[in-house]
Amino acid sequence: MLQGHQEESSLAGYAGYEFRGKADIFADAPKGAFHWGTGLGFPTRSPVRLTTELNGFVPSSDTATLTPAGLISLVGIDGTIRRASPTPKTSRARPSG
Repeated sequence: MLQGHQEESSLAGYAGYEFRGKADIFADAPKGAFHWGTGLGFPTRSPVRLTTELNGFVPSSDTATLTPAGLISLVGIDGTIRRASPTPKTSRARPSG
């Protein structure tokens, strides 16, 4: 994490990598993801302060493929079956807030 402070504003940022394990229901899945973020606060010495933040992640792969056992595990406890594509896409968009 990096952080800087000026007279009127403060800036912070971070970057890191997340290592993920292998789930039994996936034949292949992302092995990890790069996470990043930055934030800005201003003014620094005021009763009212505005802060902004932007963050995100980039997975190491765009797809995850279910094994046959993984397709069976998509049956809910009430007996409903979840419809799924054999190769669902992972999302790159993530809301910030």
